[in-house]
Amino acid sequence: MDEGEAETISLAMKLNNVILILDDKKARRVAKQIGLKVIGTVGMLLSQI
Repeated sequence: MDEGEAETISLAMKLNNVILILDDKKARRVAKQIGLKVIGTVGMLLSQI
C-alpha cells in the first residue's frame, strides 16, 4: 500500500458513510478490517454508481 491509499483510508475514517474506491489488494484488506466500505474500479463500473 502506498502513501495515496493510506491517506485515502485515513480520510475515510474521519468521514461518515463513504465508499472507498481501491484497487490495491492490501489497501482493500486494511480498509475492510477497519470496517470501511470498499469497492474496486470494476465493481464501481458494473454497479453503475
